[in-house]
Amino acid sequence: MSTASPSNATPARSMTCRQCGAPFRCGEGGKNGACWCADLPAVAMPLPGGDCVCPACLAAQLAKSVPCGK
Repeated sequence: MSTASPSNATPARSMTCRQCGAPFRCGEGGKNGACWCADLPAVAMPLPGGDCVCPACLAAQLAKSVPCGK
């Protein structure tokens, strides 16, 4: 099993969720070395122009949103 990241991957970074303030890692944990969020359906977030949200907040948004055609 290779641990190499895809050549187009963005480096992982430590983030603070813009909705709840929880710390999380963005850019890792998903299939094939991609970000964990890339494995989920795309949704329109209620706060445009912001950055990533944590797994819990994204899951909550997914639960009350209609996927937007990923």
